[in-house]
Formats: sequence, C-alpha cells, structure tokens
Amino acid sequence: MTPATRELTEHNRALAEQMYGAIARGDIEGFLSFISPNVVVEEPDFLDYGGTYDGIDGLKTLFAKFATRFDLSGLDFERIVVDGNYVCAICRAPVLGTNNSVVFIERVLIEADKVIGLRVYMYDLGGLLAVD
Repeated sequence: MTPATRELTEHNRALAEQMYGAIARGDIEGFLSFISPNVVVEEPDFLDYGGTYDGIDGLKTLFAKFATRFDLSGLDFERIVVDGNYVCAICRAPVLGTNNSVVFIERVLIEADKVIGLRVYMYDLGGLLAVD
C-alpha cells in the first residue's frame, strides 16, 4: 500500500466511522450529510423494496421502506473495513415483530468525502420477511 493510499484509507475510515456513528445514534440528517446528492443505492432484487434508488430523495424513500421491516434503533455495525475509496460495513438489523435479525454487507464508494454509491449484499431471506 502506498503512503497516499494509506492516507486515503485512514481518512475514509474516519469518515465512515462518523457516518455510521450518526445512523447508529438515529441522526438521519447527520448521516445524510455524508451522502452525495447524486448517490446511487442498490438493494437486492428479491426484497419487496429491492431495486435502485437515486439521490437523497431515493435514499430517504429506501429508509422509510427499510423501517417498515427492520428496527432501526437496533441496527448494529459489527465491523467496518476500509481500503482507499471503498468501505464495507457488516451490519445486523433486527426484524420487526420477531426475535430474528438479518446480517448484510454494505459496499460503499466514497469520492470527495461523499458517498456516491452504496450496494447492499444480503442472502435470500426466504419467508423471514413474508407479509401476512
């Protein structure tokens, strides 16, 4: 790793810790301050809210849908791994109305101190999130 890459990695690690710290505290606006207005967020297609969300408004729409399935107050970021402009966060979210939780990984791309891309990787949950 070059000194420049090491410096970028450490800078983005601090940024990611602040960003995920904001969401863990329930500070949605603080979290959104780290997000580019042109962000593209990709959720797995098998989810009923799966697909691509564009921009801050798209991300807010996604949060609203996510909050109907998962307990945001119990969202846990188990590990954050950073290499240059890429951040991978291993996350755990309690499923509302159950004793279950779901583990997923977010791959985040940062440019100029803003998240420009976020893709969620999750195994197929089968009936875990089935709507009655």
